[in-house]
Amino acid sequence: MSKFLKGARHAAGQVRGFLIRRKILVTVVSAAVVLGCVGGVLLLPHGQAATVGTRPKPSVSVSSSSVSSAPTPPAPSRKADILAAQQKNPDVAGWLTVPGTSLDMPIVHTTDNSYYLTHNLDKQTYKKGWPFLDFRNDAENLGHNSIIYGHNMGDGTLFGELKQFENLNFLNQHPVLYFGTADADRYWKIFAVYTTDVNFYYINTSFPTDNDFVSLVNQMRAQSMFNTNVSVSPTDDILTLSTCTYEFDNARFVIEARLVQPGESYDVAPATENPSPASPHHKAN
Repeated sequence: MSKFLKGARHAAGQVRGFLIRRKILVTVVSAAVVLGCVGGVLLLPHGQAATVGTRPKPSVSVSSSSVSSAPTPPAPSRKADILAAQQKNPDVAGWLTVPGTSLDMPIVHTTDNSYYLTHNLDKQTYKKGWPFLDFRNDAENLGHNSIIYGHNMGDGTLFGELKQFENLNFLNQHPVLYFGTADADRYWKIFAVYTTDVNFYYINTSFPTDNDFVSLVNQMRAQSMFNTNVSVSPTDDILTLSTCTYEFDNARFVIEARLVQPGESYDVAPATENPSPASPHHKAN
């Protein structure tokens, strides 16, 4: 059996064990796809869609120092593009724009995370697949942790471009992402950037209590190679961009961003190097 399939099955077992310990019933369909860099594997949870409820949005108070009377979005609305893309493929759930990169594309969503690992937007077999929203997320209402997966082809294409955020100057020049839907434009401030392994379950989407969510956010911050000035409250929603990376077996590169609230400025104070990230996978400068 090849090395990457062994790693994939081991990672799948870790995820299943995690879910069983929490008595969450999820039907898991095994899937792995060969990526660039000579056979890297991106293994993700997949299977029957979970039922996601609509959480009421609490009112958020924003300090006067963070409010702009006429805030200028860092990326344009893509609502018209989303509607046009949905006419071609009903699986389109939204649009992702990552300033500073060529990542400016529709994001798909199905009940099976394995499908778009090997298919493109036209539903044709394609080794690069297409970036997609986790099957457990609600594509209309999103949720506490919306997760988008994409391949890192090893040649810098697709989510391989996210690796540019390992550069502090690049992060400070492009601190805000766009991931919107046909119903709402949404902007997200990056609060953590890290390389980790499958032992860190950053892809959790279910939080029984606020403390559970806060605990995960604190772990994300601790793992991060940078300290940011982006606050995250228990009532906030976050966006997770996840891809494989090739520094070691089962490596993952992750960007975390917090939803910009209505009336909040898009400005972000400069991030700084984290002198001691909790992730053991970050090289010391």
